Amino acid sequence: MFDKDIAYQAAVENANRLNIEAEFNLSNWGKIDDPHTAFYGQINALELAELWLKHKNKLFAKNLRDFIDQTQANDEIIRTIKEEPSLFWYFNNGVTVLCQELQKKTKGTKRLSDDFFAKGISIINGAQTIGSIGRAYEDDPEDLEEKLEEAQIFIRLISLEKCSDDFGMKITKATNTQNTVESRDFVALDPTQQRLAQELKAWDKDKIYFYKRSAEMVSNENSCTLSEATIALACFNPDLGLSVIAKKDISEIWGDTSSTLYKIIFNNSISSIQLWRVVEVYRIVENELKVRSKESKSFDKIANHANLFILHLVFQSLEEQKINIFNPDFKAEDYELFLPKIITNITNAVHEFMQKEHPSTRIGIFFKSNNKCQELKQKIYNRYK
Repeated sequence: MFDKDIAYQAAVENANRLNIEAEFNLSNWGKIDDPHTAFYGQINALELAELWLKHKNKLFAKNLRDFIDQTQANDEIIRTIKEEPSLFWYFNNGVTVLCQELQKKTKGTKRLSDDFFAKGISIINGAQTIGSIGRAYEDDPEDLEEKLEEAQIFIRLISLEKCSDDFGMKITKATNTQNTVESRDFVALDPTQQRLAQELKAWDKDKIYFYKRSAEMVSNENSCTLSEATIALACFNPDLGLSVIAKKDISEIWGDTSSTLYKIIFNNSISSIQLWRVVEVYRIVENELKVRSKESKSFDKIANHANLFILHLVFQSLEEQKINIFNPDFKAEDYELFLPKIITNITNAVHEFMQKEHPSTRIGIFFKSNNKCQELKQKIYNRYK
Protein backbone atom coordinates (compact mmCIF):
# COMPACT_ATOMS: atom_id res chain seq x y z
CA MET A 1 0.00 0.00 0.00
CA PHE A 2 1.39 3.39 -1.00
CA ASP A 3 1.70 5.72 1.99
CA LYS A 4 1.74 9.39 0.97
CA ASP A 5 3.26 10.39 4.32
CA ILE A 6 6.19 8.03 3.78
CA ALA A 7 6.50 9.25 0.20
CA TYR A 8 6.63 12.86 1.35
CA GLN A 9 9.21 12.01 4.00
CA ALA A 10 11.39 10.30 1.41
CA ALA A 11 11.02 13.18 -1.02
CA VAL A 12 12.22 15.77 1.47
CA GLU A 13 14.92 13.55 2.98
CA ASN A 14 17.56 14.61 0.50
CA ALA A 15 16.63 18.28 0.84
CA ASN A 16 17.00 18.01 4.60
CA ARG A 17 20.49 16.64 4.16
CA LEU A 18 21.48 19.97 2.61
CA ASN A 19 20.19 22.15 5.46
CA ILE A 20 23.34 21.78 7.54
CA GLU A 21 24.69 24.89 9.23
CA ALA A 22 28.25 25.15 10.47
CA GLU A 23 30.89 27.57 11.67
CA PHE A 24 34.45 27.32 10.41
CA ASN A 25 37.44 28.93 12.06
CA LEU A 26 39.99 29.64 9.33
CA SER A 27 43.55 30.78 9.90
CA ASN A 28 45.82 32.38 7.29
CA TRP A 29 42.75 32.80 5.15
CA GLY A 30 42.17 34.52 1.84
CA LYS A 31 39.20 35.59 -0.24
CA ILE A 32 38.18 35.43 -3.89
CA ASP A 33 35.46 37.86 -4.99
CA ASP A 34 35.19 37.35 -8.72
CA PRO A 35 33.51 35.67 -10.49
CA HIS A 36 32.15 33.86 -7.41
CA THR A 37 32.74 34.38 -3.70
CA ALA A 38 35.01 31.91 -1.94
CA PHE A 39 37.24 31.80 1.13
CA TYR A 40 40.24 29.56 1.67
CA GLY A 41 42.66 28.88 4.48
CA GLN A 42 43.67 26.38 7.15
CA ILE A 43 41.32 24.67 9.57
CA ASN A 44 41.94 22.61 12.68
CA ALA A 45 41.45 18.87 12.02
CA LEU A 46 39.63 18.52 15.34
CA GLU A 47 36.97 20.96 14.13
CA LEU A 48 36.26 18.81 11.08
CA ALA A 49 36.28 15.62 13.17
CA GLU A 50 33.61 17.09 15.44
CA LEU A 51 31.61 18.16 12.38
CA TRP A 52 31.71 14.54 11.19
CA LEU A 53 30.52 13.22 14.56
CA LYS A 54 27.53 15.55 14.39
CA HIS A 55 26.40 14.96 10.81
CA LYS A 56 28.21 11.85 9.46
CA ASN A 57 27.47 11.09 5.77
CA LYS A 58 24.86 13.85 5.56
CA LEU A 59 27.84 16.13 4.98
CA PHE A 60 28.42 14.52 1.60
CA ALA A 61 24.93 14.81 0.10
CA LYS A 62 26.24 16.37 -3.12
CA ASN A 63 29.47 14.43 -3.32
CA LEU A 64 30.06 11.54 -5.73
CA ARG A 65 30.45 9.13 -2.83
CA ASP A 66 30.09 8.98 0.92
CA PHE A 67 32.84 8.01 3.36
CA ILE A 68 34.04 4.53 2.32
CA ASP A 69 35.84 3.66 5.59
CA GLN A 70 38.66 1.13 5.37
CA THR A 71 40.85 1.70 2.33
CA GLN A 72 44.61 1.95 2.04
CA ALA A 73 44.40 5.69 1.44
CA ASN A 74 42.15 6.22 4.46
CA ASP A 75 44.43 4.12 6.66
CA GLU A 76 47.31 6.36 5.60
CA ILE A 77 45.29 9.46 6.58
CA ILE A 78 44.84 8.06 10.09
CA ARG A 79 48.50 7.02 10.33
CA THR A 80 49.62 10.55 9.44
CA ILE A 81 47.33 12.06 12.07
CA LYS A 82 48.67 9.71 14.73
CA GLU A 83 52.37 9.81 13.83
CA GLU A 84 53.00 13.08 11.97
CA PRO A 85 50.15 15.51 12.71
CA SER A 86 52.32 18.58 12.08
CA LEU A 87 52.90 17.39 8.49
CA PHE A 88 49.28 16.59 7.71
CA TRP A 89 48.70 19.83 5.77
CA TYR A 90 51.54 18.95 3.40
CA PHE A 91 50.37 15.39 2.73
CA ASN A 92 46.64 15.99 2.30
CA ASN A 93 44.73 17.42 -0.69
CA GLY A 94 42.36 19.37 1.53
CA VAL A 95 38.61 19.86 1.68
CA THR A 96 36.13 21.72 -0.52
CA VAL A 97 32.78 22.83 0.92
CA LEU A 98 29.86 24.16 -1.12
CA CYS A 99 27.67 26.62 0.80
CA GLN A 100 24.19 27.85 -0.08
CA GLU A 101 24.96 30.88 2.08
CA LEU A 102 28.34 32.04 3.37
CA GLN A 103 29.52 35.02 5.40
CA LYS A 104 32.42 36.10 7.58
CA LYS A 105 31.19 36.64 11.14
CA THR A 106 33.79 39.12 12.36
CA LYS A 107 34.78 42.42 10.83
CA GLY A 108 38.30 43.53 10.19
CA THR A 109 41.11 43.13 7.69
CA LYS A 110 43.54 40.98 9.71
CA ARG A 111 43.50 37.46 8.36
CA LEU A 112 45.29 35.45 11.02
CA SER A 113 42.10 33.81 12.26
CA ASP A 114 38.39 34.43 11.64
CA ASP A 115 35.05 32.65 11.96
CA PHE A 116 32.83 31.96 8.95
CA PHE A 117 29.17 30.97 9.09
CA ALA A 118 27.71 28.76 6.37
CA LYS A 119 24.24 27.40 5.62
CA GLY A 120 23.30 24.48 3.42
CA ILE A 121 26.79 23.01 3.32
CA SER A 122 27.90 19.94 1.41
CA ILE A 123 31.45 18.63 1.27
CA ILE A 124 32.19 17.66 -2.33
CA ASN A 125 35.91 16.98 -1.98
CA GLY A 126 37.57 15.55 1.10
CA ALA A 127 34.93 13.08 2.27
CA GLN A 128 37.55 10.42 2.91
CA THR A 129 39.72 12.86 4.87
CA ILE A 130 36.90 14.02 7.13
CA GLY A 131 35.37 10.56 7.49
CA SER A 132 38.74 9.00 8.37
CA ILE A 133 39.72 11.51 11.04
CA GLY A 134 36.15 11.62 12.35
CA ARG A 135 35.89 7.84 12.66
CA ALA A 136 39.32 7.63 14.32
CA TYR A 137 38.36 10.39 16.77
CA GLU A 138 35.07 8.64 17.51
CA ASP A 139 36.92 5.41 18.34
CA ASP A 140 39.68 6.99 20.45
CA PRO A 141 38.82 10.59 21.47
CA GLU A 142 41.22 10.93 24.40
CA ASP A 143 44.38 9.89 22.58
CA LEU A 144 43.58 11.69 19.33
CA GLU A 145 42.23 15.04 20.51
CA GLU A 146 45.64 16.63 20.99
CA LYS A 147 46.97 15.32 17.67
CA LEU A 148 43.90 16.55 15.80
CA GLU A 149 44.33 19.99 17.33
CA GLU A 150 47.88 20.05 16.00
CA ALA A 151 46.96 18.90 12.48
CA GLN A 152 45.92 21.56 9.97
CA ILE A 153 43.91 20.99 6.79
CA PHE A 154 43.60 23.22 3.74
CA ILE A 155 39.94 24.15 3.14
CA ARG A 156 37.93 26.01 0.51
CA LEU A 157 34.50 27.46 1.26
CA ILE A 158 32.65 28.25 -1.97
CA SER A 159 29.44 30.27 -1.95
CA LEU A 160 26.71 29.21 -4.38
CA GLU A 161 24.78 32.44 -3.87
CA LYS A 162 24.10 34.19 -7.18
CA CYS A 163 25.53 31.22 -9.10
CA SER A 164 23.88 29.24 -11.87
CA ASP A 165 21.96 26.14 -10.77
CA ASP A 166 24.53 23.77 -12.27
CA PHE A 167 27.63 25.52 -10.91
CA GLY A 168 27.84 23.26 -7.85
CA MET A 169 27.63 20.14 -10.01
CA LYS A 170 30.36 21.48 -12.30
CA ILE A 171 32.65 22.02 -9.31
CA THR A 172 31.91 18.52 -8.03
CA LYS A 173 32.78 16.93 -11.36
CA ALA A 174 35.91 19.02 -11.88
CA THR A 175 37.39 18.49 -8.42
CA ASN A 176 36.76 14.76 -8.45
CA THR A 177 38.25 14.09 -11.88
CA GLN A 178 41.55 15.16 -10.35
CA ASN A 179 41.38 12.44 -7.67
CA THR A 180 41.11 8.66 -7.63
CA VAL A 181 37.42 8.00 -8.24
CA GLU A 182 35.72 5.29 -10.23
CA SER A 183 33.44 5.93 -13.20
CA ARG A 184 30.53 4.62 -11.12
CA ASP A 185 30.99 7.50 -8.65
CA PHE A 186 29.85 10.05 -11.26
CA VAL A 187 26.53 8.21 -11.55
CA ALA A 188 25.69 9.60 -8.10
CA LEU A 189 25.18 13.00 -9.74
CA ASP A 190 22.36 11.69 -11.94
CA PRO A 191 18.95 12.84 -10.60
CA THR A 192 17.43 9.55 -11.80
CA GLN A 193 19.49 7.63 -9.24
CA GLN A 194 18.36 9.93 -6.45
CA ARG A 195 14.74 9.60 -7.60
CA LEU A 196 14.90 5.81 -7.61
CA ALA A 197 16.35 5.77 -4.09
CA GLN A 198 13.62 8.09 -2.81
CA GLU A 199 10.82 6.19 -4.56
CA LEU A 200 12.09 2.88 -3.23
CA LYS A 201 12.03 4.28 0.30
CA ALA A 202 8.51 5.60 -0.32
CA TRP A 203 7.36 2.20 -1.59
CA ASP A 204 8.90 0.37 1.36
CA LYS A 205 10.46 2.38 4.18
CA ASP A 206 12.89 -0.45 4.97
CA LYS A 207 14.33 -0.58 1.46
CA ILE A 208 17.60 1.18 0.60
CA TYR A 209 19.17 1.72 -2.82
CA PHE A 210 22.91 2.36 -2.46
CA TYR A 211 23.70 4.28 -5.63
CA LYS A 212 26.67 5.98 -3.97
CA ARG A 213 29.72 4.15 -2.67
CA SER A 214 29.72 4.27 1.10
CA ALA A 215 31.02 2.47 4.17
CA GLU A 216 27.37 1.75 4.96
CA MET A 217 26.78 0.02 1.61
CA VAL A 218 25.48 -3.52 1.96
CA SER A 219 23.50 -5.92 -0.19
CA ASN A 220 20.77 -7.83 1.62
CA GLU A 221 17.05 -8.53 1.63
CA ASN A 222 16.30 -4.85 2.25
CA SER A 223 18.96 -3.16 0.15
CA CYS A 224 20.63 -3.30 -3.24
CA THR A 225 23.59 -1.61 -4.88
CA LEU A 226 24.15 0.33 -8.08
CA SER A 227 26.13 -2.59 -9.50
CA GLU A 228 23.25 -5.02 -8.93
CA ALA A 229 20.71 -2.59 -10.37
CA THR A 230 22.82 -1.88 -13.45
CA ILE A 231 23.38 -5.56 -14.23
CA ALA A 232 19.75 -6.53 -13.59
CA LEU A 233 18.29 -3.68 -15.67
CA ALA A 234 20.77 -4.29 -18.50
CA CYS A 235 19.78 -7.97 -18.65
CA PHE A 236 16.09 -7.09 -18.37
CA ASN A 237 16.31 -5.00 -21.54
CA PRO A 238 15.20 -6.84 -24.71
CA ASP A 239 18.54 -5.98 -26.31
CA LEU A 240 20.89 -8.85 -25.46
CA GLY A 241 23.82 -6.60 -26.32
CA LEU A 242 23.37 -4.72 -23.04
CA SER A 243 23.83 -7.96 -21.09
CA VAL A 244 27.04 -8.61 -23.00
CA ILE A 245 28.34 -5.12 -22.18
CA ALA A 246 27.48 -5.62 -18.50
CA LYS A 247 29.38 -8.90 -18.54
CA LYS A 248 32.37 -7.53 -20.42
CA ASP A 249 32.82 -4.19 -18.64
CA ILE A 250 30.07 -2.71 -16.51
CA SER A 251 32.00 0.56 -16.16
CA GLU A 252 31.29 1.22 -19.85
CA ILE A 253 27.66 1.80 -18.86
CA TRP A 254 28.63 4.28 -16.14
CA GLY A 255 31.22 6.13 -18.21
CA ASP A 256 28.87 8.90 -19.39
CA THR A 257 25.47 9.46 -17.80
CA SER A 258 24.38 11.51 -20.81
CA SER A 259 25.12 8.68 -23.26
CA THR A 260 22.46 6.67 -25.05
CA LEU A 261 23.82 3.49 -23.48
CA TYR A 262 23.32 4.78 -19.93
CA LYS A 263 19.94 6.37 -20.69
CA ILE A 264 18.59 3.12 -22.13
CA ILE A 265 19.16 1.47 -18.76
CA PHE A 266 18.47 4.37 -16.38
CA ASN A 267 15.70 6.72 -17.51
CA ASN A 268 12.48 8.29 -16.32
CA SER A 269 10.41 5.25 -17.31
CA ILE A 270 12.22 3.01 -14.82
CA SER A 271 10.40 2.78 -11.49
CA SER A 272 11.73 1.76 -8.10
CA ILE A 273 9.48 -1.32 -8.13
CA GLN A 274 10.99 -2.39 -11.45
CA LEU A 275 14.48 -1.86 -10.10
CA TRP A 276 13.83 -3.88 -6.97
CA ARG A 277 12.05 -6.75 -8.75
CA VAL A 278 14.72 -7.23 -11.43
CA VAL A 279 17.39 -7.26 -8.72
CA GLU A 280 15.41 -9.94 -6.88
CA VAL A 281 15.31 -12.07 -10.03
CA TYR A 282 19.03 -11.50 -10.57
CA ARG A 283 19.78 -12.73 -7.05
CA ILE A 284 17.61 -15.82 -7.42
CA VAL A 285 19.30 -16.71 -10.72
CA GLU A 286 22.73 -16.29 -9.13
CA ASN A 287 21.75 -18.51 -6.19
CA GLU A 288 20.33 -21.21 -8.47
CA LEU A 289 23.48 -21.16 -10.61
CA LYS A 290 25.64 -21.40 -7.52
CA VAL A 291 23.89 -24.66 -6.64
CA ARG A 292 24.20 -25.97 -10.21
CA SER A 293 27.90 -25.09 -10.32
CA LYS A 294 28.60 -27.95 -7.91
CA GLU A 295 27.29 -30.58 -10.34
CA SER A 296 30.31 -30.58 -12.65
CA LYS A 297 33.16 -28.46 -14.02
CA SER A 298 31.14 -27.68 -17.13
CA PHE A 299 28.20 -26.42 -15.06
CA ASP A 300 30.62 -24.42 -12.94
CA LYS A 301 31.87 -22.67 -16.09
CA ILE A 302 28.30 -21.98 -17.19
CA ALA A 303 27.46 -20.51 -13.78
CA ASN A 304 30.50 -18.21 -13.83
CA HIS A 305 30.53 -17.09 -17.45
CA ALA A 306 27.00 -17.50 -18.83
CA ASN A 307 25.18 -16.09 -15.81
CA LEU A 308 24.10 -12.80 -17.39
CA PHE A 309 23.19 -14.49 -20.67
CA ILE A 310 20.96 -16.86 -18.68
CA LEU A 311 19.51 -13.96 -16.68
CA HIS A 312 18.59 -12.19 -19.92
CA LEU A 313 16.82 -15.31 -21.21
CA VAL A 314 14.98 -15.66 -17.90
CA PHE A 315 13.61 -12.12 -18.22
CA GLN A 316 12.61 -12.81 -21.83
CA SER A 317 10.83 -15.98 -20.72
CA LEU A 318 8.88 -14.07 -18.07
CA GLU A 319 7.81 -11.60 -20.75
CA GLU A 320 6.73 -14.34 -23.15
CA GLN A 321 4.75 -16.11 -20.44
CA LYS A 322 3.17 -12.78 -19.45
CA ILE A 323 4.29 -13.13 -15.85
CA ASN A 324 4.07 -9.63 -14.36
CA ILE A 325 6.52 -9.41 -11.47
CA PHE A 326 5.94 -5.65 -11.30
CA ASN A 327 2.35 -6.00 -10.13
CA PRO A 328 2.03 -4.20 -6.74
CA ASP A 329 0.29 -7.28 -5.34
CA PHE A 330 3.18 -9.55 -6.30
CA LYS A 331 5.04 -11.05 -3.34
CA ALA A 332 8.59 -12.38 -3.08
CA GLU A 333 7.35 -15.88 -2.24
CA ASP A 334 5.47 -15.97 -5.57
CA TYR A 335 8.77 -16.49 -7.40
CA GLU A 336 8.82 -20.08 -6.17
CA LEU A 337 5.75 -20.82 -8.30
CA PHE A 338 7.60 -20.42 -11.59
CA LEU A 339 11.15 -19.06 -11.43
CA PRO A 340 13.17 -22.17 -10.40
CA LYS A 341 11.69 -24.17 -13.28
CA ILE A 342 12.44 -21.43 -15.82
CA ILE A 343 16.02 -21.07 -14.59
CA THR A 344 16.58 -24.84 -14.66
CA ASN A 345 15.25 -25.21 -18.22
CA ILE A 346 17.31 -22.33 -19.58
CA THR A 347 20.48 -23.38 -17.77
CA ASN A 348 20.13 -26.93 -19.08
CA ALA A 349 19.59 -25.65 -22.62
CA VAL A 350 22.65 -23.39 -22.51
CA HIS A 351 24.77 -26.17 -21.02
CA GLU A 352 23.61 -28.67 -23.65
CA PHE A 353 24.32 -26.36 -26.60
CA MET A 354 27.75 -25.41 -25.29
CA GLN A 355 28.68 -29.06 -24.69
CA LYS A 356 27.53 -30.19 -28.14
CA GLU A 357 28.46 -27.26 -30.36
CA HIS A 358 31.29 -25.51 -28.52
CA PRO A 359 32.98 -28.13 -26.33
CA SER A 360 36.48 -26.69 -26.70
CA THR A 361 35.52 -23.01 -26.77
CA ARG A 362 36.98 -20.65 -24.21
CA ILE A 363 33.67 -19.98 -22.54
CA GLY A 364 34.81 -16.80 -20.79
CA ILE A 365 35.48 -15.16 -24.16
CA PHE A 366 32.37 -16.66 -25.78
CA PHE A 367 29.89 -14.91 -23.48
CA LYS A 368 31.62 -11.55 -23.92
CA SER A 369 30.99 -11.69 -27.66
CA ASN A 370 27.74 -10.08 -28.76
CA ASN A 371 27.66 -12.00 -32.07
CA LYS A 372 28.21 -15.39 -30.44
CA CYS A 373 25.59 -14.69 -27.75
CA GLN A 374 23.06 -13.55 -30.35
CA GLU A 375 23.62 -16.74 -32.37
CA LEU A 376 23.24 -18.95 -29.30
CA LYS A 377 20.09 -17.13 -28.24
CA GLN A 378 18.54 -17.68 -31.67
CA LYS A 379 19.43 -21.38 -31.68
CA ILE A 380 17.86 -21.89 -28.26
CA TYR A 381 14.74 -20.01 -29.32
CA ASN A 382 14.42 -22.00 -32.55
CA ARG A 383 14.68 -25.29 -30.70
CA TYR A 384 12.23 -24.57 -27.90
CA LYS A 385 9.60 -22.59 -29.75
